[in-house]
Amino acid sequence: KLKINKELNAIKEDFDLDDYINYKLKNIKIEKEPFEYVILDNFFKEDFYKDICSFFEEVYKKGFEQVKDDNKLHPFLDIEYPYDGYVKSIFPFENKICNIIYSNQFNLFLSNIFKRETSNIVSPAFHFHPPHDKTGWVHNDYADKSFSTKNILYNGILAHARHGDKAIKNDITEKRAISLIYYFDNELSEEDGGGTGFYKNVGDKMPIKIIVPKNNRLLLFSVSPKSYHAFQQNKKDRKSMVLWLHTDIKIAEDIFNKDKSLK
Repeated sequence: KLKINKELNAIKEDFDLDDYINYKLKNIKIEKEPFEYVILDNFFKEDFYKDICSFFEEVYKKGFEQVKDDNKLHPFLDIEYPYDGYVKSIFPFENKICNIIYSNQFNLFLSNIFKRETSNIVSPAFHFHPPHDKTGWVHNDYADKSFSTKNILYNGILAHARHGDKAIKNDITEKRAISLIYYFDNELSEEDGGGTGFYKNVGDKMPIKIIVPKNNRLLLFSVSPKSYHAFQQNKKDRKSMVLWLHTDIKIAEDIFNKDKSLK
């Protein structure tokens, strides 16, 4: 039912996703090890890539806060493990790029890559790591996240609430299903670090693979109890946009209870 609603709402959206991305589903190859992921280079078309870079630059110029702030980059304050770097949630209508990333068309495109059943909940943010941030902790993104159904947009997509909106109470909890990391406006080589490391086990010290943060590269992976990854120490600025799609908790648990290799 959710997928049908997304497809119907996608028809009503006044743009064509093909005008913004350089890929068709049929041309995307899924890698299976150590978990399901895809790497899509030159993902966004040039104008949209520049729009993302400009939006981040606007955010960067506002400066940094040491407390949670809806409008500025601030430390990862909700993470129980020590983690360097800064984050800023991206909210609907903040910038013209939001029309795309908060769309049914984009949601369906990402969901269909892995044939995952996802809901209408979308959660994007900017991540920024200045030079010499330490390698992050190994984690899988397989987490419960809560949202308010009052934050539903005109197109049926559900957005996360602003920190300052104390009146809105969360009334729905879902599991992360698909993780997106999009690298942009970096001057990083393999030697400069800042990539995303893949790990076989949560306690491993060294990654078995590192995804280099090339500009306009999209890393997308299907979230599972085994999708272990971590940010790698960097020598230069590293910028990225992250985004999560979600699914019903029971659907996620049923998938991984059946597939013993992912437990």
